[in-house]
Parts: sequence; structure tokens; C-alpha cells
Amino acid sequence: MSDEANPLLSQLESDQIIGPVLLGAMVQIALFGFTISHLINLRSTQTWIRSSGGTRAICWAVMLLNTAFTGMIAHDIWHYGTLPQRGIYDIIAGTLVQAVEPILLGVVALIVQLTLGWRSSRIIQRPRLRWGYFVFVGTLSVISFLACIGVTIESVWFHRGRYDSFAGLSFTSYLGLWMWGECLTDLVITVTYLILLRRRLWGQNEIVDSTVQLIFRLMVRSAAYTTLFAMLAAVMAQAFPELPYYDLLYTFCNPLPSLYTLSLFTTLSIGETVQKTLGSNVSQFQASHASTGHLSAGAAPLGVTQIPTRPISVRVDSNYGQVPDEGKAFEWARGPSSRDDSL
Repeated sequence: MSDEANPLLSQLESDQIIGPVLLGAMVQIALFGFTISHLINLRSTQTWIRSSGGTRAICWAVMLLNTAFTGMIAHDIWHYGTLPQRGIYDIIAGTLVQAVEPILLGVVALIVQLTLGWRSSRIIQRPRLRWGYFVFVGTLSVISFLACIGVTIESVWFHRGRYDSFAGLSFTSYLGLWMWGECLTDLVITVTYLILLRRRLWGQNEIVDSTVQLIFRLMVRSAAYTTLFAMLAAVMAQAFPELPYYDLLYTFCNPLPSLYTLSLFTTLSIGETVQKTLGSNVSQFQASHASTGHLSAGAAPLGVTQIPTRPISVRVDSNYGQVPDEGKAFEWARGPSSRDDSL
């Protein structure tokens, strides 16, 4: 390639292009360490022991994909750290490994969003509304994933020197659609769950309100990072579509696989967190009601006392080990009458 087609960049210019990529890569690697710690802690909990093979397979699959992505990110650091050329094309074309990284991120996001979307749908008792909500969440997730495929295809084409648009959309358009889609999907799952949870349980008694507040904090914290980083990546992609600031989006895009993995593990650990944080209060609440006959056998799938949806009934777990895993992270919020037609 001639010097005219591949002009040399100054140190400052190359740093402006490479810097955001490396910063995002280092954040991803740091967060990967947290995902390992969370997985180790999760495997030592009763939630993991009671989980079905499907739930465990999802956790391992997401962790495996996140590990592969982290390995690719480490390769990016090695590539740019040892790259002898200073030509603009040598830098922005990247490597084939870098070009296919988006598809791994897309698969991780798709698995986590569908899993949490299905689990959160369990709080909705009307079957039609439940399936309608899940189909809506699934549609948003699939649209985002299709945009991710477009990003991956155009990245591979660009690496190989082909500058065509795939299906008539530019790389920036696909990237914006992908990141905004991820952001919207995370918001829909979190906001819908919190609204229904508050509507169903708030105001029962002090224990219920304390638990709901704790769940609110955990859910918001779990979803905030993926939502915020996806939104910032989308904003950067649209605000800076040209060099030298084009790569700013990778500062927020590269850490997303670990953030989605942490979101999944945090959500699955909600029951243990509730039990540890409110366990003493729940035990006192149980003891105060046991003598009055207000305790009845039933399922409390988070491993804590079943939060009542009626003031006169508190359900405790008498046979938890035989409760299906499906929806355990959210099942407790459905209340004792899961077969009625009301929300």
C-alpha cells in the first residue's frame, strides 16, 4: 500500500485512536476478575445447589464466552503494544480477531437478556400478558443481535479492505442500533419488573417494604452498568463518527461482556443477599406469627420467607428442594395465588 493511501500518524494521533480501545480492554480484563470471584461465590450458595442443570449451563456458557472475549481483548493489547507500523490503515484496520469480537459480546447479551427477561416474566400472572412481555423483550434482544451481526460483518469486511455497506446500512448505523437496542432492552426488563414488584407487594408490612427496597437497589445496580455503558457507547458512536475520536465508543463497549456476566450472577444471587441482609428480621417476623397460626407451608423460591401478598398469610418453605428452578430469582414475588388471572 502506498504512503498516500496509508499516511503515517504522529504519536499523538495514534494515541487518540488506540487509547480508547486499550482503556476499554483493561477495564474488561479487570472486570473479568470480578466475574470469576462472583462465580466462585455463587457456586458456594444454596441457590446454586438448588439450581437446575439448565441454569448452571447458562452460567457456564456466559462465563466461557466472556473468557473467550477477554482473551481476544488481551490479544488486542498485545497487537497494538507491539505494532511497528504507524500507517493509519495499519492501525484502524485492526486484526481479524478484533473484527469478530462483537459477535461474542452480542451472544453474551442475548443469553443474559433472554434469561432475565424470562425470569422477570414470572411475576406476571396473566399468561397472555406474561408471554406478550417476554415476546417483546425477546424481539428487542433479537433486533439488537441482528445489528450486532451487521457490525461484525462490516468489521471483517473493513479489515480485509472492503468498504461496502452490508444490507444498505453503515457501520455507525448498525452500531447505534445495536447499542441503543441493548440499552432499551435492559431498561424494559428492569423497569417492568420494579413497577410490577412495587404494585404487587408494597405496603404489606415492614418486612415486605424492607425486602422490596433491597430488591430495588440490587436490581437497579445490576442493570445500571450495562444500560449506562451501552448508552454511552451509542452516544459516542453517533457523536464522533470520524477519526480521531471515532474509537471512543470502545471505552464503553469493550467492558460489556463482563458487565452482562456480573448482571446475571448478581440477579441469581438476590435470594442469598436478601437472606443475609434481612434474615434476622424475617426470623423474628416468623416467630411472632407462628403462635397466631399465620404460617402455612408453601414455596419460597428465593430461600427466604415467602413475602406475603395478603396481610394474613406468610408462606415459608417446607419443601424448597423440590421447587423447580425456573423463575426462582423472581418466583417469590408472584405470591401464593399464582393461578389467578390478576397481576
